[in-house]
Amino acid sequence: MENGTYAQYIDNKAHGDDIILTRVLSKYSVLDAVLDGVSMGNGKRGSQLTAEKLERGVIENQTHLGEIVREANEELSSSAPIGETTLTATLKIGNKLYVLNTGDSPAYLLRNNGVIE
Repeated sequence: MENGTYAQYIDNKAHGDDIILTRVLSKYSVLDAVLDGVSMGNGKRGSQLTAEKLERGVIENQTHLGEIVREANEELSSSAPIGETTLTATLKIGNKLYVLNTGDSPAYLLRNNGVIE
């Protein structure tokens, strides 16, 4: 997948409105995110808005990632009483991996023939 692009699955009734985003931030950092829009509600709006903010925002560290997600949540919360998307994101900076998860979409780390949620 090219840097800054994302795949979007629309009209997928079994899984809502899902987006996968991959973004190379620098030679040593990469952002990967999976957004799972809720099926009962405005999941398409929630996943698209959040993906667009992640695609355009300045992300140099884990704090920046959290700020972008909070901004998207505040904007979505002002118009909807419930969450509209889940988000699982990994931010690799150098040899460190940061994982951000909101909602019920878990992240799994595969290491040494084992799985850690």
